[in-house]
Amino acid sequence: MDRERMARCLAQVLAYRASGMKAKAWAAANAVELLSLQSGFAHAARWRARLDGVESAQLVRPSAFMSARVAAVAALVAGGPSARLELGAGAGRVEMHWPLAHARELALWLRGYTR
Repeated sequence: MDRERMARCLAQVLAYRASGMKAKAWAAANAVELLSLQSGFAHAARWRARLDGVESAQLVRPSAFMSARVAAVAALVAGGPSARLELGAGAGRVEMHWPLAHARELALWLRGYTR
């Protein structure tokens, strides 16, 4: 993809993010194909880095290892069983406790976090 097209797609993504609208509504209002907007959204970080002159090998990627531990038994009694997660990517770090009763939501969150 050439630099001009990347810049146009990034401009659309920025305009969509600034609008606060749902993607489908924004795409329809701005005569943009929804699939094109979604693709631009998915590739925005990589395209921005390329336009800024950063090589893809230099991009920070999340580490392949992620630990998840069940909280101590005393804590489980009060709030139910939960998982303690520590996620790191570059200088960023996230630590959280997630109830195991909502494991499906945790899986969805993790999927979104790693994209």
